[in-house]
Amino acid sequence: MEELLDNPAHAANITFHDCDILDKAKLDKAFGAQRVDAVIHFAGLKAVGESVAAPMKYYSNNIVGTVVLVEVMQKHG
Repeated sequence: MEELLDNPAHAANITFHDCDILDKAKLDKAFGAQRVDAVIHFAGLKAVGESVAAPMKYYSNNIVGTVVLVEVMQKHG
């Protein structure tokens, strides 16, 4: 990936979509806008103390959100 970013011609072709991982409609729109070659998922929550205090928030984001993302990825091949 780094070599792609080092080449200005390649870097110009990278599109960033700021989407909530739980927003299936927005993810679907982003994936439908153009061909997607790679996905980098940085949406996981990881604070141990907070995850104990708010487990459903973490479950919803980390598990359900990842499932939503994978479903949209599968839909768009």
